[in-house]
Amino acid sequence: MLEWSGNLRQRSFGLTEPKRFCEMASEQLFARKTSGLVKEVRTRDALFFGVSYANPWVGMAVILMTYPWIASGGSLTLGVLLCAVGSAFHVSMYAFLAMTMPRSGGDYVWVSRILHPAIGFAQSLVIVVSGLFWFGITPGIWLVMLPNMISLVGAMAGNTGIIHIAAIFSIPWMLSVIGVLLAVVFIFVLFFGQRVYFKIQTSLIVFVFFTIGLFVVLSLFTSRATFLSRFDNIAWYLTGDHYYAQTLIAQATKDGLLPIPQLSGGQWLWATLFVMPMAFWSIGYPYFSTYIAGEWKEAKMTALVSCLGGLAICVIVILASMASIINVAGEPLVQALANGYYVHPSTYFGIAPYAYLYAAGVTDNLVVFGIICAGSLAMAILAVFVALYPLTRCIFAWAFDRIVPEKLGSVSSRYHVPIPAILLSGAGGIIIVLLFQYLYSLALELTISIVISTVIFSFTMVALTAIVLPWRRKEIYETSPIQYKVLGFPVISLLGICDLIFLSFIGYSYVSVSAFGSFDWGSYEFFTALFCLGLIGYFISRAYRKRQKIDLDLTFREIPPA
Repeated sequence: MLEWSGNLRQRSFGLTEPKRFCEMASEQLFARKTSGLVKEVRTRDALFFGVSYANPWVGMAVILMTYPWIASGGSLTLGVLLCAVGSAFHVSMYAFLAMTMPRSGGDYVWVSRILHPAIGFAQSLVIVVSGLFWFGITPGIWLVMLPNMISLVGAMAGNTGIIHIAAIFSIPWMLSVIGVLLAVVFIFVLFFGQRVYFKIQTSLIVFVFFTIGLFVVLSLFTSRATFLSRFDNIAWYLTGDHYYAQTLIAQATKDGLLPIPQLSGGQWLWATLFVMPMAFWSIGYPYFSTYIAGEWKEAKMTALVSCLGGLAICVIVILASMASIINVAGEPLVQALANGYYVHPSTYFGIAPYAYLYAAGVTDNLVVFGIICAGSLAMAILAVFVALYPLTRCIFAWAFDRIVPEKLGSVSSRYHVPIPAILLSGAGGIIIVLLFQYLYSLALELTISIVISTVIFSFTMVALTAIVLPWRRKEIYETSPIQYKVLGFPVISLLGICDLIFLSFIGYSYVSVSAFGSFDWGSYEFFTALFCLGLIGYFISRAYRKRQKIDLDLTFREIPPA
């Protein structure tokens, strides 16, 4: 064993070793010779996976519900496009790293091999926990959407009985029912392999795109007067106010939100720049398809298309839907709705200003309205699934590297999926949902804050990984397909530097402006403690494996076998 270990140190990555040596090395260093995962994820599947995680339909709503207090008077369109430029550096960096090490587990694999395995594991642990927290609050989207949609149907149909049904879905314990049900469905679907999941994903995402296109087209053929008339009719049925749009606008004017300020020069530019952090909540995340890179059929093409193509789709969806809403409803009403929803919830008519509210103003046909609402729900289903999916690959990668028990990385020989990792992720999601049951508001604030902390730190670690790759792990870089240079400087390092600059502004915005999220230093302490726990956990595992004559230091000098 000692003799082989010495050879492994000298022959990093086994580039010149004979087949028998490579097989013995993999068997000694990893849980088994091959991962057991199958390369069956097509480029289209990875593209839709990234778009599902980014969720541009909700991303658009986040911008419209937040910008009145941050970027009013700036250019929403230019702000989104600037964010797209910065995010292009961001997702391209992830695509390049995935091409360098196309293995499932995402940034855990890269950071652990390039910076340090302890940092890679600790960072990945934080991502998994924050991902579970994120899953814990996603059923709350349903708890908002379903009652709202049912109330709108009742108001459009003039049927109070339907409106009363909406109250059923507002009962607090429905959060647990929906969350547990979605987690169980997630586990059940993934048990039957990736092909089943991606067939469902493709069907849902195509339907979502159809409903978004339908909404945009309807808004083009709806006058503002018609929209306002339909809106006031619905609001009258729910509030008794025949001129509710004007009531909301008057309240926003009283609060100082309206009229929209006419900015110029530096003030206009600053307001426009602050659109970027809002847009980044969606535009910055198509890279999540890299967590299943080890299952891509063709790494290079899939990496670029899924990351950059996903970015392009998100930008188009956000700009088209945002422009449609502002054009048909008018910017004053858009801002007034956000003001009523957040600032005056006790007097507001209760319908969250998501896309389905505006859909009720562009059509009075209940069937068409129902189709658009179904599209929003389909997007919500995908958002729940992709919140847990990457976590399964992180747990699998930990087990395959033997940091955690190898059984957690077991793969079904029939369906080629990591069953224990799926069960553990699903169970963790269920536990978090149940814990959040009666503390949803607090949980929402805590989750957003933890996610912000994770984003700032995790993205920084990945950017540093990209910057130092050509020098710290020269042997990896020189055998990778990303050896592009500009004036002799590696492109991957340039992407990391540009991403750090871009993320510095995003991180500053999230921490300094409360409207971007409920960031507080208490959650930062939780994040720090969790990261330290990951560091300690790695070194405990390293010592334990050393007693078994397994050297994790050697493991992390190698790219895991496919």
